[in-house]
Amino acid sequence: SLRRRSSGRAEGSNASKGGEQEARRFTFLEAIRDMEYADLHGRGEPPLPNWDAPRLDEPAHGYFVRLAGLNDQISASAIANSFGLNGAMLQPAECLRFALSLPVAEKKRLLLSTPTVRKATVTMFGQTFRRRDWSIQRRYFCPACLGEDAYHRAYWDLAMFRRCPFHDQSLRCVDLSGHRVPW
Repeated sequence: SLRRRSSGRAEGSNASKGGEQEARRFTFLEAIRDMEYADLHGRGEPPLPNWDAPRLDEPAHGYFVRLAGLNDQISASAIANSFGLNGAMLQPAECLRFALSLPVAEKKRLLLSTPTVRKATVTMFGQTFRRRDWSIQRRYFCPACLGEDAYHRAYWDLAMFRRCPFHDQSLRCVDLSGHRVPW
């Protein structure tokens, strides 16, 4: 969890060092440095400054991509690389460890929706599937679901779901111009 550490400064110490000028020096990064969080790779970097709670059925790899967007990042791969994660191919387990280090509510949603990938099986939602029935090589989505709330649903990664169970529409893996939708 994220919590304040004691800075060891007495109340009113800013006034003794030049008042307003000293107060202006207190930047966002200094505020973040005074917080404790899980520093995944020991590099002293703060987690992403903007986040919100995971959505229903949102896996950690989808959540990570959404967090990249919330933080005005064009590429989830680039931000993954900056945190020492596999940016070339987002890994659910890595994304889950990262997401669990953030002070967000509803972590149970991530744990339930994020697949545990093994050599022959994948487990998510408390169910076990054959490994060949799950894939994130292509990013499938339901345009109607995204129109309601723009986030990735874990069941879109299952081969048996190529039609949305809620909107009865075919899932897509390309945008309107025919380009593959990246992670």
